[in-house]
Formats: sequence, structure tokens, C-alpha cells
Amino acid sequence: VNLSIDATNDNGPVPSFAAGGTGPGSAYATITVYADETVTFNEVFGLNTGTYDVTHFSCAGASGTPSWILGATTATLDVTAADVDAANQAQAPIACTFENTRQTARVELKKTWENGRIGDTADLTLSGLESGNTATSTSMVITGDPVEADMTNVATITAWVGETVTVDETLNAPENYDSELSCVPQGVLNPDPTLGVTGSIVVPAGLEGPITCTFTNARKTTDLVIEKQWTDAIVGNTVAITGTSDLDSDTQDSVADTATELDEDVVVITVGAGDPDVDLSEVFGPGSATHYDTTLSCDLGTLTYTTGELSGSLAVSATDVEGGPITCTFTNTRK
Repeated sequence: VNLSIDATNDNGPVPSFAAGGTGPGSAYATITVYADETVTFNEVFGLNTGTYDVTHFSCAGASGTPSWILGATTATLDVTAADVDAANQAQAPIACTFENTRQTARVELKKTWENGRIGDTADLTLSGLESGNTATSTSMVITGDPVEADMTNVATITAWVGETVTVDETLNAPENYDSELSCVPQGVLNPDPTLGVTGSIVVPAGLEGPITCTFTNARKTTDLVIEKQWTDAIVGNTVAITGTSDLDSDTQDSVADTATELDEDVVVITVGAGDPDVDLSEVFGPGSATHYDTTLSCDLGTLTYTTGELSGSLAVSATDVEGGPITCTFTNTRK
């Protein structure tokens, strides 16, 4: 800030000094004034990182009130003979002060889940690199809806204008999600969106509302296809095949139109990374399971199954999803 004083008979120096946190600055402009003079005070902001409001101007040791408008960088004071006599007797100057307050903005960090697995969590963190203000919040998937915006667990800090704020999240199962950060208003985050679980913003001046950033975690998914292999079947026998994941479920019939055939894509469901228990089953309609030897196999995932049973369970990892689609096959071979 450059300070200057201008009076009728004298001009003060124009020092420049940096703000030192909170409190009076160490540098000041001085001038000799005379009774019945009008003194003009000015300040000019330099190329600062922060942006400031002029929030107060006062003159200690003056009997009159300075002429100043809130926010103005200039003020005037009419000096009286009594002011001069009092200052001389006290051997203390009339001390006038501009008070500058750095502008601030509210920063919020929210979470949106896409196909989240119930119970998965994300720790959200905001950290102001200058102010030292930090905030954390933990978001948890509650409903498992296709899109779940958590408006309750929000990390919030007050940051200075010009300050860099880091934005982070820590997931309990990061391998199961694709993460993306976006912020409004546009321009505070670069690039926007930012891929991954960390980013940073610079707080701009002139905001009319808060900065709102959102991590969106989209769970990795793939198709699981259930096929049916009939071998030497009784023509007309039928099974109802069901697949159930934590994201999807479907049941469709497979009919042995010929003795030996492969029915492809009988059931197709969406499965998500980290699903430990995708249920796979078949139930005979016309026909009987006692006439067949039954097996179940899957080309990806970890299958829990006992030969001869009509159901099994598949655990699906992120690696399985990335290698998908997953194909599972029930095979019924007539005894």
C-alpha cells in the first residue's frame, strides 16, 4: 500500500509497505500541519496477492471527525488550533489510520456418487495454504441410487481472496471408482474438470456467492452375461435364469428348442467393481433338475459354487470389470 498526505503548506513522504497479517503496519507517512489546514489522505494498493476492502478510517488526537466514505481510499481532516495545541502539549502527533481488511470467500466441497456401493466412504478435505483454514467431512453411500448427491456432509472453509486452496478426497476403495473434480464458478479450477482425487483452486475477487466444488465418483461397471448350454436335453425343457447384483437384476427363460444348443445372452445385467456377491441361479419349469448334471462357470471374477447346485455367487473386482464383459454359463447335461 502506498500512503500519501497532502496539506496546504507541506507534503509528506510516500512510503510503501506490505501488510503484516493483522494489526498496524510498521511504516507510515508523516507531515507537519498547521491550524486551519485541510489535510488529504490517500492510499493506493500495489500488485498484491490479496484483494482488500477499506473498512475504516480514523484520526486519533483530532477533535473533529475526518471526512471519509466507507470503502474510499481517500479522506480529509480539518485541523483546528485546538488540535495543534493538544498535539504539542502531549508531544504526540495526530495519528490517522486506514484499516484494510482482506476479502474472503466461502469454499464448499461436496460429493456425488454414481452407482455407489452402499457403505463406501470418501473423506473430503479443504486446506487454505495461507490462512491455514482446513475442513474435513466424510460422505457415505446411503441409498445406492444411480446418482446420489450428498448435500449433508459438506466440507466448508473461509478462504482469502487470492489464496490457493487444495481440494482432496480419500476413498475407502479408490480402485472401484473413476473420480472427477469440478467447481463453480468457472475458472477457479484449472483444468475443469480435473481427473483424480486432488486439485487446487485460486480464490478470485468479486464473487457474488460461494465457490462450490464437487467430487463425482462414478463406480466402474461392466455387463455380466449369463448363457445356457443344453447338452442332450429333453426338447421343451425350460429354466428361468436369474442374475442379481447390487446394481441390477433380471430373470429370463431358456428353452431347449433342440437337444443340444447354446443360448447366448439369456440374462444381461450391470455389475459394479467391488460387488462381493452377485447371485446367479436357475430354476426348472417344464422338466426336472434330477434329469441333468449341472455346472456353472465364469470367465472372470471369483466364483463360489458347488458342482450340481443350481445357484452360485460371483465376487467382482475392479480388475474383473476392466476386463469385462463377464460371461457365466450354466450347463445342463442330461444324465
